[in-house]
Amino acid sequence: MNYAVYLFPFVVMFYARKPMAAITCLFLQISIVGWPVGMFWASKALTSYKSKQRFVLTAERLQAKKHNTKQQHHNQYVDFS
Repeated sequence: MNYAVYLFPFVVMFYARKPMAAITCLFLQISIVGWPVGMFWASKALTSYKSKQRFVLTAERLQAKKHNTKQQHHNQYVDFS
């Protein structure tokens, strides 16, 4: 996906779930002067999107781990007899 930033910055913006920015980036891509601006913007958007996804995944893993730990502690003290 990193090479798409150079060739198709507007597609990267759609991938990063920023449709209005993608349309703006497409207009920038049409002009030669705006192409580097679009590439830089798409690169920042892609980095931000990946960072956000990593954060969400880490938070979900921590939440699952916390839930499993609570359940294990609860199961230790429950007497089923």
